[in-house]
Amino acid sequence: MTRVVFAVAIGVLLSSWTGRLLADDASCASAYEQGQMLRRRGRLVEAQRSFVTCSQSLCPAQMRSDCGDWLREVEQSTPSVAFEVRDRSGKDRLDVRVLADGAVLAEGLDGRALALDPGVHALRYELPRGGALEERLVVREGEKDRRVSVRFPEGSPAAPSPSPSPQSPSRPVMAYVLGAVGVVALGSFVSFGVSGYTRANDLAARCAPRCTESEARSVHTRYAIADVSLGIAVVSLGAALWLFLSAPAGRAPARAAQQR
Repeated sequence: MTRVVFAVAIGVLLSSWTGRLLADDASCASAYEQGQMLRRRGRLVEAQRSFVTCSQSLCPAQMRSDCGDWLREVEQSTPSVAFEVRDRSGKDRLDVRVLADGAVLAEGLDGRALALDPGVHALRYELPRGGALEERLVVREGEKDRRVSVRFPEGSPAAPSPSPSPQSPSRPVMAYVLGAVGVVALGSFVSFGVSGYTRANDLAARCAPRCTESEARSVHTRYAIADVSLGIAVVSLGAALWLFLSAPAGRAPARAAQQR
């Protein structure tokens, strides 16, 4: 019994290690491909995140080198905007929620420039106690620290209730967590399935049909863990896909802003 427990423990550790390797390799390859696709589409901010992922030490050397070079190029091309928002009395407001194309760009301002993809953006500025302004802004590739000043006019109305928008849905973190769990469980399924199959063939050649109960149980244990791992993988990946596809959308626009 002790040997079986020890074997199972070793198998769990090996499967966990194998699962992490598979997850890391899949993450590196996905980031490598996705970063290039996002860059071609002009989504430079997201491309930066992908290139950061595939330039980490856990990724293959050639992949790290390519992603590091692309990351530097994309960082140079990504424009940035410094927002200056004033209320109707002319005072600076830092407690301003800024949305770009329906997605939250900043929950508040601190004077630092924010990265935006090049192109035309629908911007929305919201004050905590009511008031919302909008404007359309053209951001040019490579333009750094552009200053954009906005002032709320006299008698500006309170912001309307947010309504669903099909643009820029927020992806729940739990979807990525469940996806990672599914990948690790899939690695465990492969590891224990192969281990059980190999063990069964070994026993068939060595002692069948006179193998001991303990030896037969070791095969059944491996297959049982593989079955459980497969079930966890299917449920986790299915739940992750459902959460990803059913993510809520961003806010709808309100009214035009006044620039100075």
